[in-house]
Amino acid sequence: MCKRISRVKWFAVVYFTIVLVYWNGMDIRAEEAELDVSVFEYEENVDGTINIIDCDEQEETLVIPSEIDGKRVKAIKFNFGVHQPATVINAKHVIISNGITNIMRCSFRECKNLESISFPGTLRAIDESAFAYCNNLREINFSEGLVSIGEYAFESCNNLKNITLPNSLTSIGQGAFLQCRSLSKIIIPGNLKVIQRSTFFNCTNLQEVEIKEGVEYIESAFIYCVKLQKVIIPKSVIKIGASAFWHPGIQDILPNVVIYADPNSYARIFAQENKIKFMCLNTHLWDHGRVTNQSIALTGNKKRYTCTYTCIACGKQKTGNATILKKGKKSVDSISKHVYKVTRTGFKNGTVEFVKTRDQNSLLLIPDKIKIDGISYKVTSVAKNALKNNKNVKKITIGKNVEEIKANAFWGCRNLRFITIQSKNLQRVGKGAFKGIQAKAKIKVPPNKLESYKRILSRKGQKSTVKIAK
Repeated sequence: MCKRISRVKWFAVVYFTIVLVYWNGMDIRAEEAELDVSVFEYEENVDGTINIIDCDEQEETLVIPSEIDGKRVKAIKFNFGVHQPATVINAKHVIISNGITNIMRCSFRECKNLESISFPGTLRAIDESAFAYCNNLREINFSEGLVSIGEYAFESCNNLKNITLPNSLTSIGQGAFLQCRSLSKIIIPGNLKVIQRSTFFNCTNLQEVEIKEGVEYIESAFIYCVKLQKVIIPKSVIKIGASAFWHPGIQDILPNVVIYADPNSYARIFAQENKIKFMCLNTHLWDHGRVTNQSIALTGNKKRYTCTYTCIACGKQKTGNATILKKGKKSVDSISKHVYKVTRTGFKNGTVEFVKTRDQNSLLLIPDKIKIDGISYKVTSVAKNALKNNKNVKKITIGKNVEEIKANAFWGCRNLRFITIQSKNLQRVGKGAFKGIQAKAKIKVPPNKLESYKRILSRKGQKSTVKIAK
């Protein structure tokens, strides 16, 4: 019995000894953890938060804490404003804890061992030159919530291959990714209104840029991006700098760049003016077609045709079958936005009437001929009420084949001041055709038709002050 009690006592002594050692070890580890934050120096802000201003840590992985001595870390402020760093972080990996909102200027400048960095969701700003010349930095994943990236923030990060810019980003300073020579693709979020000059200057491996809807202005952002091939530009972009895609070495546009955009966008105009290859994005502006085969098949009494259409914006072609439209059939011209009605059907002698327009332009042309599915039709008449009460139109040219202007055709066009009638075959003008046009409007007619057209145009609603002249 006594021996058994002794064994129990011995076991108890051993057990409590182990427990004591364990708790002492925890205390040691806790003390070591406290020592980890002691490698940081900090300054206090007026709001009670602190900025880390120096670090003696030399481990491969550096964790920047969210709190030191019970004070919340607000910002990292190594080498603030200094272009020859006093603090050099030798770590390969940096983890920034949640709660930190700012990485201030030059903080990690010239940290040549740095390969990766983890940003918290609380980060709002990365300031000027914060990671400039970090030559081994390979990949960055920005968290949503980041608002601004400062000037030259990642300048000459030559091994930086992948970056994902968050949708929350509203500002990128000039030269932010200047000479990041390993970048191959970049997506620009739509909350960023302006892509500043030199943002991607001399990114010599950049091949594809996608700009999201919302961006409005592209400055000289992609100079010397010699491998740039594909740039997707949204309709929201209304201004592009003349040197946005410039190659100073050859005094010309980047040789391989192609702009992808909506054919009705400013980007298309810019591409045309600067002789940059353009490709339509999502849609095309098809021309009126060209008949390539006049007798594919016979359906009843109707011949069917093969018609080739060409996009007037990018040159892409498509083919389709076309038939001659029946009398009374309406068609909308996709280019001029005019509506026409077939008045006589036929492959070679078809005619149409100008019905109305969906164009808001002040200058309007009623053409001699139109094409519908590659088949030409003469425009021989202007419909009743065609432009009635149109307040936009100021000048109209009426084509050479018009024979009749029907009643009230231009009634109430109060801003219409210049009318040119090119037709020498005008036979009839309907009642009230020119009623309500500008009092001092001028109607120009062919010289040899002046007297006869004065008779045809008399008492058609216009005021006596309207001049009819050759």
